[in-house]
Amino acid sequence: MARKCLILGGPGTGKSTSISTLDPKSTFIINCDEKDLPFRGCNSSYKAIYTDGKFDLQKSNIYNTTKPNIIISLLQTISKSRPDIKVVVLDTISMMMVAEYMDKAKEKGYDKYTQFALDVFNILKCIDQLRDDLTVFVFSHTETVIDADGVRMTQFMVPGGKLVNDKIKPEGMTTIVLYTDVVVEQGTPKYYFNTQNNGRNTCKSPIGMFEDLRIPNDLNLVLNKINEYYV
Repeated sequence: MARKCLILGGPGTGKSTSISTLDPKSTFIINCDEKDLPFRGCNSSYKAIYTDGKFDLQKSNIYNTTKPNIIISLLQTISKSRPDIKVVVLDTISMMMVAEYMDKAKEKGYDKYTQFALDVFNILKCIDQLRDDLTVFVFSHTETVIDADGVRMTQFMVPGGKLVNDKIKPEGMTTIVLYTDVVVEQGTPKYYFNTQNNGRNTCKSPIGMFEDLRIPNDLNLVLNKINEYYV
């Protein structure tokens, strides 16, 4: 069973930048946002290679798509035929849902929301079936809601409907959920991950995995902590 970790936070809070510390030789990015990565050298480090006009998965380490079936196929194929890949980053599952929502914006009824929920569920469950030495980071945006007690809560964002959070509860499908945190220090923004729940979000991590409540937004650091914890 592969390990999975949710990285939650708003746009511009350091999710994609955190990829910069990973080794591109052992990392594959499923780029649902379909935009350039926000760090120097990204285009030379992460390339989609085409042979005779067809995408060559064996030579590539990035692919742009918002299609859930393609995401699942990529995860399964990487697990089976790319032993050199140890980390997959899905950036972001939110944009996958937004693309689905816009494709079906004119459709009436609730069937499309059921499909959103099913796609998220299938992707997160698919990760559980991948090889043991693979870690998958799933990035998502967040939204603020009011719970039944009137408390403002930050959680996994679902565009256009509540079925994913009401029934699927993505945070409940993984042991590690980190939240981005931006702190302005002496006029300069510093980017971090929070490792534990503050009472008003769904952040969590296993006891003792991280020594601090706030760590640098460094995915390689997170990867090493996960690997050390589960040795």
